[in-house]
Amino acid sequence: MATLFDSVEVEQEDVAEVIKSISSACQNCRLSMLHPFNRGFIYRGNPFAELAFINEAPREAESERGVALVGAHGRAFEQWMKLIGLDTQKDVFITSVIQCMPPKVRKGIEEIQREPEATEISACFGPRCLRVLRAMPNLKAVIALGWVAATALLGTGDALNDKPKAKTHDAQWFETSYLPGIPVFCMVDPVWVVKKPSMDKNAVVERALDYFKREFLEQNRITELAIEARENREAKGLGLM
Repeated sequence: MATLFDSVEVEQEDVAEVIKSISSACQNCRLSMLHPFNRGFIYRGNPFAELAFINEAPREAESERGVALVGAHGRAFEQWMKLIGLDTQKDVFITSVIQCMPPKVRKGIEEIQREPEATEISACFGPRCLRVLRAMPNLKAVIALGWVAATALLGTGDALNDKPKAKTHDAQWFETSYLPGIPVFCMVDPVWVVKKPSMDKNAVVERALDYFKREFLEQNRITELAIEARENREAKGLGLM
């Protein structure tokens, strides 16, 4: 039987109907059953856009409002989009790998939101995030915001490992067997910048955005990017589940 993670040919679903069908509380994992704001699916933007942005998971503001990428890191993301001339209501679609906010854990003297666990990603990513991406009729590229999103899309293994993220993935294109022919561009998560802002971090973001704007928005190198992404994936052994 084919699953959501197979790359076999299947009839494309109606994206509006898919979103409607998953926009109610679910109980697919322990996290969803315990969560006070179980929305089923959190997103914003245009599901008929050519670009989709995927980040790690909702945070407090997203969970309470039921809207993706809002709050402080959402404001940072809006500034990023202004730099490359994209309207976040018309030109892009935004959601996350999982749809419920993971709990906070103590790290040293501070509490931080932990990364999604493998079981949570397994329960949520395919039936929600990936299903919607596959149903988007005009999708031409996906932008992974952060290592967890890249891991889920590319099949790179353990989301909690400590590989050098910027050196291996940031500002690079890949192809995933989950979305054949759709190039995936990897960037940092806005949370990384907002938590401890610096000129160096801003420079990382600006370089990635400039590259994305030039390669995708200005030169419209869709076919070439897909080919290069496939070669990049094969060279690094990614997305070969």
